[in-house]
Amino acid sequence: MYGIYDAVNRMINDRFTPPEPNIQSISGRIGATGSNYIMTGGTDGYIRYWDLATASKCYTVSGLVTTQPRPIYESVDFVGATGSTVCPSKLFLCRQMPMPKLDEMESCKVPQKLHRGLVRPENHHKDAVLDLKKIDSPIKGLLSCSRDGVIKLWR
Repeated sequence: MYGIYDAVNRMINDRFTPPEPNIQSISGRIGATGSNYIMTGGTDGYIRYWDLATASKCYTVSGLVTTQPRPIYESVDFVGATGSTVCPSKLFLCRQMPMPKLDEMESCKVPQKLHRGLVRPENHHKDAVLDLKKIDSPIKGLLSCSRDGVIKLWR
């Protein structure tokens, strides 16, 4: 009986405990000239644009909830070793800020978004983003698809 309890408890925890986010899809352009970027989609349902030259130009395309604070993007320079050669590298980070608790905020600091009546529905993937494709014809945009079968076009 003890083994069944553990198995059921593990199934419930696995089902309701979200996994650590990881990247499922990458799309981008890296070249010798022009702007170099990468777009990523992952298990957290976020689509992120990474400008490989400047961290301040990185942003979250989709996935943020209306009241969620914007993440902070930063780059860290470090020297990595590849075999016998030493090469300078950059590590790009996205730090998601925690949601502020309303009871800890002064009423004048509550975001205006929480004071309005009707709110536009969220327009992001509800499940893991599995693939990203940049399209140029017939219109410019980004196609994304998620594990729940939803395909979205971002302009």
